[in-house]
Amino acid sequence: MNSVKNDALLAGPVKESRFPGQRPCQLFSDLAKSHPNAIALIWEDEETFNRHQMTMEQLERKSNQLARGILRHCSQLVAPNNDGDRVIVICIPPSWKLICTILAIWKTGACYLPIELPSSRDSVKHLLEEAKPFLIIDDWEEEDLFPEVNKISWSSLEDISIGLSERPLTCEEHYPIRSDPTEIILYTSGSTDLPKGVRIRSSSILNRLEWQWRCFPFGNEEETNCFRSSITFFDSVAEVWAPLLNPEHPLPILILSRSARFNPQLLVPILNKYKVGRIILVPKLLNSILTHLKNTNDNTSLRQLKLWICGSETLPCSLAEDFFDWSETNGGTHILCNSYGRTETMGAVIYHVMKTKHDIQVKGKVPIGGPVDNTAVYLLDEQMRPVNSGKIGNLYVAGKQVAKSYVNGRDPILFIENTYTADPEYKILFRTGDYASVHKETILFEGRNDSQVKLRGKIVDMNEVETALNKLQTVQESVVLCYRTDQADQELVAFVKLNEGVLAESNDIQKLLLKSLPSYAVPQVTIIDEMPLRVNGKVDRKHLLHRCNQIAVDKKRRAIGCLWTVLSSVMPHAIPKLSLESNFYSLGGDSQNTIVVIEKLSEEGYNINVADFISSETILDLVNKMTPKTNGNKGYNKTSSNKYKFDQISEKYKADIYRIITDSYYNKSCIEMGMEPPVEKHEYIQLLDAVWPKLINNPLSFVIKDINTDEVVGCKILMDIIDDQPVRLKSNYDYVIELLESLEEPLKKTLPKGKILYCDMFATKMKLTPQENVELALEGAWHLEDIARQNGFTGIFTTNSNPLTKQLSEIVLDFKQLKSYQMNQFVASDGTRPFKKADNSVIITCSFKELY
Repeated sequence: MNSVKNDALLAGPVKESRFPGQRPCQLFSDLAKSHPNAIALIWEDEETFNRHQMTMEQLERKSNQLARGILRHCSQLVAPNNDGDRVIVICIPPSWKLICTILAIWKTGACYLPIELPSSRDSVKHLLEEAKPFLIIDDWEEEDLFPEVNKISWSSLEDISIGLSERPLTCEEHYPIRSDPTEIILYTSGSTDLPKGVRIRSSSILNRLEWQWRCFPFGNEEETNCFRSSITFFDSVAEVWAPLLNPEHPLPILILSRSARFNPQLLVPILNKYKVGRIILVPKLLNSILTHLKNTNDNTSLRQLKLWICGSETLPCSLAEDFFDWSETNGGTHILCNSYGRTETMGAVIYHVMKTKHDIQVKGKVPIGGPVDNTAVYLLDEQMRPVNSGKIGNLYVAGKQVAKSYVNGRDPILFIENTYTADPEYKILFRTGDYASVHKETILFEGRNDSQVKLRGKIVDMNEVETALNKLQTVQESVVLCYRTDQADQELVAFVKLNEGVLAESNDIQKLLLKSLPSYAVPQVTIIDEMPLRVNGKVDRKHLLHRCNQIAVDKKRRAIGCLWTVLSSVMPHAIPKLSLESNFYSLGGDSQNTIVVIEKLSEEGYNINVADFISSETILDLVNKMTPKTNGNKGYNKTSSNKYKFDQISEKYKADIYRIITDSYYNKSCIEMGMEPPVEKHEYIQLLDAVWPKLINNPLSFVIKDINTDEVVGCKILMDIIDDQPVRLKSNYDYVIELLESLEEPLKKTLPKGKILYCDMFATKMKLTPQENVELALEGAWHLEDIARQNGFTGIFTTNSNPLTKQLSEIVLDFKQLKSYQMNQFVASDGTRPFKKADNSVIITCSFKELY
């Protein structure tokens, strides 16, 4: 390494391993023996939220038993594949079963190759043909993607394992194990190119973990760590095994459900509950969390989450500054780490630590920093010569964290001999495909150098996208570019010249591309008459990039401008990150401002159906679904997503209704959340017990069910207004009842004569996304009107504190507001103000709709 001078080489610290020649499963067994009662895994039931856990000893014994089950099922020595690896595919959701199965596979002497649904049949077929696994362990109740010949369900494997020894396996029992064996095969994402399998060594895993233990040691205050990332990404390795294999003492990992991974509304509460101290995430999720905390005025959550490791995509300076703005209001002791790496380098191979805003910028960028232990970074030109100090070069990595190779020896040109050193630990150079430069011994990322860009965590080859465009019969010529290459929301744009006589719009081209490209690889298309040329006859790409700043000459530009104006007024914080490829909900959109945006668009002369709005993946999708208003029609036509069905309330749904209402109101109700003393969960049970006989005797209420799974996902409590008699529970909830009585009883006397339906409660399952909540609330509201008309009611009366249901009632369903009241002004009969801590913005409204 010493033959490279100046800034063309940066080497990380050289550190001797504390565990030379050992494998992760051996370290786990040793720790399970010395810390048998330490908690290893924690998870919650998605339905009941009950906590479950497993100790180190329990996990050790179960994995030993499962390993013997694998060996018994396969019955005889299986031959390795072309690379000399024995491969087992696992397709198991995030769970204790997944962690246990990984340990079991390692203990058999095999390596694991994870697949997570949804996956296309073509990609799975390619993976199986190339990696040649001898066994597939499947625990998904989904469409069958795998051949039956070498597949076994997890439950069948467990049945085989029951009764087998729980003791550690002997050398005679497991498959032969080579020195520094392949432990994991991870397939990298691609656009149209076939994914490549990366063979990750045991020593690479341990080097990553030992660096992490040295540079980011677990503190005494860290009670739990979280397993959030997909098992198909390298970050999951650090999330699971850094805590469990921590040499001082193992730390438990909290296994998060898939629904909580990217949903701040679910993620933030559970990180708080278990006092999680560190997290690995992409910039987009960091932005979503910070936006969620800001929008909810939450100034207390996540204070204990001290270490935030960001990677996989470019981290903008503005986002890092937002992070430290948040940190300063929450103690100012949080660390943000910007990590760089590829699957081929065990993820984080270069890192930059930021403790204050002063650490963020170097030459206008967030640095990627310096190499981890036992690795070296080279900056070389196209002739493999070191670049001069300060110049941009091709980024190469050598050292312990470089993978062995790709499966089946594919693309050997990316793993080449390192001629700059004789050290065997650094004998292989991996070409990352990126540019970098060095400023004062700090590495700066300078973009991709092989036409590939990373969008939403996926690698997309722009040449392949261009090829797909040019194959279309409507297209004569196309150019694909990456716009905003230094931003987290960088986007793919395509300039297209159509064949003569062809009439097509940008949206038509994008729809055609979806037949050959994944959705994340489809660019924003702009149709132009002629390609601008340079003097040498080549397309002037710089000129085209300049045109990107003008959003494109397009028939949709007025709609785009209108939407931009509306979003600017409703979500001003999102404007710096707004692009046509942005997702409304990732920008901070939620169930409440969905309806506000739709209403403001209507005021500006555009209609968009609620169902179309929430199903749009990007801002461009929203624009394409906006239509000019005609005849004053607002466009709130009754629609159905065909995702849900309704059923009348009955005893068989009692447990579901109780659970959904209790969880929803306890965690989300604007009234109860602003109350002191607080309402306890058991008080909702008391309330429901008091009204249940009345609801069953006159079954107007209904449940909402997922049409595919038959799962109850929501419910609406209704009754004839004459049956709505006050109840007293002799608990804190009586304050809520007294508040509602004070508002509703005087108004009931003013309602028109006739049969009035009272809409009492509406609740949805906690796991639903903001889009699903809007969808469910709207379809439930349409069904409410159907129920009212079918049963001869002449009007509907309701009281709302939730902004979403208020907006749906008054904006979409044309309810007339009868009264509004600022909740924190209420004085109870005992002279107290139980809601005085509620925000001034919490307004309760009583509304009525007359049915004709």
